[in-house]
Amino acid sequence: MEQTGKRGFFTGVVKVACVVAAVYAAMVAVGKFVAKRCKELEEKNAGQKNKRYLAVMNGHVVKISEPVEEISIRAYLGGVTLDLTEAELEQDTQINITGLMSGVVIKVPPMVRVELQGTNILSGFANMVPNYETEDLPVITVYAESVMSGIAVQMVPEKEQ
Repeated sequence: MEQTGKRGFFTGVVKVACVVAAVYAAMVAVGKFVAKRCKELEEKNAGQKNKRYLAVMNGHVVKISEPVEEISIRAYLGGVTLDLTEAELEQDTQINITGLMSGVVIKVPPMVRVELQGTNILSGFANMVPNYETEDLPVITVYAESVMSGIAVQMVPEKEQ
């Protein structure tokens, strides 16, 4: 009787180990696919005014120092820091964010207006940029749709850039 109990225990352990190995292999495969997709997006962004970024279960730091008109960010269980302090901003720049359990921080230079719009579910939006009333400043409009995410826009003083 003890022989059957031990055999059943070890059979269960082997089954659990196989399931864990299969889940791990699937996560590695998905991770490689996502990394490849992120790299493809990065390569397509070079020299373009419209840029796209993807973060899935990882972090991504983006520093733009070329002309930009529109940026799309998709973050799922990950984070993106977007630094626009050296970017050549159009008069109207648009940033579209889709987030699921993620965080996005956007750093902007002084003397820009930021408008933050969107739909959030259990999320937080923070616009920490002073509200300049001057008409001729570049306007950055952030459209965000997020679930359980945090999105912050902050100004970086010139001395910190």
